[in-house]
Amino acid sequence: MTSEPVATASPALQLYDYQRRWVQDESRFKIAMFARQCGKTFTSTLEIVLDCLRAESQGQRRRWVILSRGERQAREAMNEGVKLHLRGMQAGFKEYETPFDASVRSLEVELPGSSKITALPANPDTARGFSANVLLDEFAFHQDSRAIWRALFPVISSPA
Repeated sequence: MTSEPVATASPALQLYDYQRRWVQDESRFKIAMFARQCGKTFTSTLEIVLDCLRAESQGQRRRWVILSRGERQAREAMNEGVKLHLRGMQAGFKEYETPFDASVRSLEVELPGSSKITALPANPDTARGFSANVLLDEFAFHQDSRAIWRALFPVISSPA
């Protein structure tokens, strides 16, 4: 594995080889074990943004949900990932922060073509009911991960 960053389409954004491979892998299901602080959330949110922008350029919509370890991590994925990438690509979007329930805040961006990206702290209730692409960010650290997996299984097991 190379330790030198590789330029992508935008000279302002440098990705390492492993990050570029992750973003370019269009598999329906992906799993990875990354080292700490190596850009996994940054890279995964880049993939989400590129997927939404690609869909919108083709007149389609995408729906993504990011389930993070907690609200702080969900906010970080949205602010230092999704919104950072959208601004870097000069893509217009609206941002919302709303109560999901009494104790959870939902962070969301909506693109002009109605694609949406939502970031939430992971728990079985926030995982249940979404019909969307899902990023389980740092899933090894989610509390009650088995219950979250059970809640998501009907969503991810339906045909693409």
